[in-house]
Amino acid sequence: ACPTRHFWSPLVRRCIACKDVSIGNRCFRLSSHKSTWYEANDFCQEESNNDEQEQYTMKLASNLNRTDIELLK
Repeated sequence: ACPTRHFWSPLVRRCIACKDVSIGNRCFRLSSHKSTWYEANDFCQEESNNDEQEQYTMKLASNLNRTDIELLK
């Protein structure tokens, strides 16, 4: 198991620090920028492709449960 505020990266097979919000073994990157779903999804894919170290992949958060939403607020 990873330490607090870290998540497991299967790409590099080690724990990586979560800079924004950590819930369980998941890391969320938060943004206050208003955009459409498509713009936000494109941003996540671009950021994932721009990660030079290729330590993790990003995807737009979906299927959040009520507990996740309250914690993210």
